[in-house]
Amino acid sequence: MKRGNEDDIYKEHQGEYIDRLCEVSLSEEQEKVRDVIIDFCKQTLVGYQDGDKAKVFIVEGGAGTGKSVVMNTVFNEMQRLTRQVKVDGLKDEDHYLLVNHPEMIRLYLRISKRYPYLRKGDVDRPTSFVNRADKKGKAGVVIVDEAHLLATCKNSWKGWRYENHLIEILKRAKAVVLVYDHRQCLRTDQWWDKDTMTQLLTSEGIEYSKAELKVQWRMQSEAVCEWARKFCYEKVQGWPVKEAKEAGFDFRYFDNAQKMYEKIVEMDKRCGSSRIISTYDSPYRISGGKTYYVDGRGGFHQPWDKYVGGPDVPPWSVRDTIHEVGSCYTVQGIDLEYAGVIVGKSVVVVENPDKSMHIEVDVSQYCDNAGVAKRNGQYPSPRAVEDIIRNSLYVLLTRGRKGLYVYVERFARRK
Repeated sequence: MKRGNEDDIYKEHQGEYIDRLCEVSLSEEQEKVRDVIIDFCKQTLVGYQDGDKAKVFIVEGGAGTGKSVVMNTVFNEMQRLTRQVKVDGLKDEDHYLLVNHPEMIRLYLRISKRYPYLRKGDVDRPTSFVNRADKKGKAGVVIVDEAHLLATCKNSWKGWRYENHLIEILKRAKAVVLVYDHRQCLRTDQWWDKDTMTQLLTSEGIEYSKAELKVQWRMQSEAVCEWARKFCYEKVQGWPVKEAKEAGFDFRYFDNAQKMYEKIVEMDKRCGSSRIISTYDSPYRISGGKTYYVDGRGGFHQPWDKYVGGPDVPPWSVRDTIHEVGSCYTVQGIDLEYAGVIVGKSVVVVENPDKSMHIEVDVSQYCDNAGVAKRNGQYPSPRAVEDIIRNSLYVLLTRGRKGLYVYVERFARRK
């Protein structure tokens, strides 16, 4: 279905999203973190001597705390100081922004067109950077956005022949900034729990500093964002209808997936960037050309999103994809205006006698076989798969800026 002049609609919503990364005023907390990182980068480069190990700065923060906004600001400023101001100690360095996510790569490439001191080659995937850096020599500053997506084992299918992205990046840079949220680890071949990253740095003899972004800015209700965290990892007292209403946030529970979809279509026409997204409980394969569908009560039957390659393709959330269902991979790191979340068969919502709710995970229903495949010859533990499913649900529930709609496939009641 066409919606007026599609190109104009895409450009409008894509422009709004890029504006949020480029032109938004940073909060006091974000400004402090930005300034600390820039000072760290300057001091590390000025004091670097041949043979020194890389120094690392870790930025932690939950979904919606503005990690990518801060990193975009830091990277822009480093390139401005290097190429435009030509600050001593920086002017001869090459800096890179890495992200292991195709949708985020596209976004950063579009941002690079806005500024004369940014170049297309400044933005790269971790694997490509490692392979090219062997020919170019050590980079100055390497910023890794979504560092929880770095590979932690070999993957010949993706052209990755080493064991660990982070270890190889550290060998090829002087200063490394890692942006990290352990609750967004979604695959066994990209597995970073709460302490894995710092343990690796310590074992490699790497000096590191840390900062944390604590204030959430994406969802226009802090209470609903906190409810989403507790729903995924602890327990909650029912649906957050009252809390959402008090904040002017649109939360709705749907017993009918088709009706939720129809409401999302309506909100997409009003606001744009509103989509149905789902836990990975229906089969899907990129190759083969076959269309795979997600089903739900009320006759809901819509296809999974189709991957479209190429750096110039607009992001999924602003293309004409309203009739597709996105997964946690599609929307990780991305904002939606309204998110309609299908909580599929791998997640059982348990209603307790005290009227609280918690979730239990049924790993047998999870269909992301590649995400939970063998790692170094061993299958992941059921607990690791459960953590991945909980993390994937957390990613889905924290996408919507103005509204969150939820449909649950499986309920259970405890006596």
